[in-house]
Amino acid sequence: MRIKKSSSARYKWGEAAVISLLAGLFLGFAFAPFSIFLVPFVVFPLIFWGIELAEEKANGALFFIAGFFFFLFHLSWLKGIEWYFPPALLLLISLSFFS
Repeated sequence: MRIKKSSSARYKWGEAAVISLLAGLFLGFAFAPFSIFLVPFVVFPLIFWGIELAEEKANGALFFIAGFFFFLFHLSWLKGIEWYFPPALLLLISLSFFS
């Protein structure tokens, strides 16, 4: 028996992308300087819930979004170094592919 996919797949993907974005940002609070140790216990189920909303082929993009915003959260200490930001952004993008 085949379960029919909902016709609002685009809406579900957008909702999953927002959940991944928020999960990446919230996961940044689990590390220094905040170090809130309970955050991963909330964030990881949130990420997997967002993945359940989208189609299987979107999983890589959703993890990329979460990783991108997680690493972007940690680049906030580079405020005073304007010349360093473009290479750091390229590094951020490359690290997000491995998250």
